Amino acid sequence: MGVDLPSLRLSISDYVTLIMGGSEVGFSIGAPVFVKKKSEQSHTSSTHSSWSNVDVIDANAGIMNGIKEAFTDPNKIIDSEIWENAVRAQQAAADGDSVVTSKKMQFAIAFNVTVMFKYSPVDNTYYFSSALILMQFGFEFSMTYRLTVCPIIHAYFTIGGNLKTAGSISNKREVVEDTASAFDPDKAPVGQGSASSAEYQSGRLAHNAVNLHTGSNSDWKVTNDQGASGRKVLTGIKGDAFTITSPSDALNLYFTGKFKVEMKQNDIWKNLGYVASDGSAPVLVMFDEKVDGSAALEVRITVLDETASFDRAVPISSVRSDTTFDTLVITPFLFMEVGAGIGVDCLKAEIFFKAHLTMTMSISPKPEAQTTGDAATTSLLGASADIVALDDTISAMADSTEKQFTFDSMGFRAGFGVRVVFLLFNFELRAIQFGIDYDRKKVGNPSDGFHDNG
Repeated sequence: MGVDLPSLRLSISDYVTLIMGGSEVGFSIGAPVFVKKKSEQSHTSSTHSSWSNVDVIDANAGIMNGIKEAFTDPNKIIDSEIWENAVRAQQAAADGDSVVTSKKMQFAIAFNVTVMFKYSPVDNTYYFSSALILMQFGFEFSMTYRLTVCPIIHAYFTIGGNLKTAGSISNKREVVEDTASAFDPDKAPVGQGSASSAEYQSGRLAHNAVNLHTGSNSDWKVTNDQGASGRKVLTGIKGDAFTITSPSDALNLYFTGKFKVEMKQNDIWKNLGYVASDGSAPVLVMFDEKVDGSAALEVRITVLDETASFDRAVPISSVRSDTTFDTLVITPFLFMEVGAGIGVDCLKAEIFFKAHLTMTMSISPKPEAQTTGDAATTSLLGASADIVALDDTISAMADSTEKQFTFDSMGFRAGFGVRVVFLLFNFELRAIQFGIDYDRKKVGNPSDGFHDNG
């Protein structure tokens, strides 16, 4: 049982993207919410400036229309406002009122919300698994100087930056173990015979006296675990079997080796398949399409390897959600560019020097206490869930007052390059570049996190 979706990101509009992959499906909504621009042109005999608010929806629609027109009617690009401005600037130069400088300033705010849903085999449905909220604040200032006699020859300077903040919420589905009702050879003796409710209540395992593979007497032994736990485990050879009465429609099995799992229906043993483990994580066995934590099922478990050991079987009482606030990531970005070229905005060639600095910082909730059990499981029926004990009342949302601030990474780049713009196409080549990187995850001592790629 399970769902495996193809990996796909499908843009269904300028602002909405559908996301799917594996057991997850979701959507992302992102768009600018505020844009304010100021432009100023200084001529030899006059100066003009103005602020304007940009309707971001109409602006994006205009971009899409421009792309369509570039392929359907290129003459509309030549007759565009950019080209007309260049013509007027050239005419102004001939009339003695040429453009000397032009300045542009822009402020913008954008957001993105991504919501994901994940398939839960233990619930046999999709549930909310995570949400990411991103806000971006940006500004940019540019100044262009043009020759009075030939305005298409220009030099320019641009500086800008943005600040991104991203926070996320995650939700996990956890199976709750009823540890007090576990079938545990370490805590109770093991008896022969068939399972019954009385034997379950006393915590006993009922193992078959006959080996189902050889027909001879079974070779079950209670031995000490070979690992560091020191627990007593049930060890058997191929064909040895035992039966238990499960009070739940799901069990977490802790074992090493390979076992066949059967369930008794109308006095007939129904083979559910086999489970295998190296002992590092439990295997979740479900006897129904979804877990509700109640049942009265007789289950038989048979060794398939030459030897195998069984630690314990823990009934699943319920499934719960654990919602946590994850790390808040703050990413400032600054850049600067200076260059010179010839042409107009839609048709030009430039040489430039560009440098940028980016940093990543994070604020995390205080480390939460570990829940009982291993972090992940495999399953006979394709299920996977985190584990928490029935008496574990730890909540990651209970105390978030203590925060941890970390400086995670930094990147600096500087270099020379050339750029060619032809209508809607932009070709850029970095000829020489120098960079320095810092990554906190790679730090062994204070100098190990820095690397240069000059």
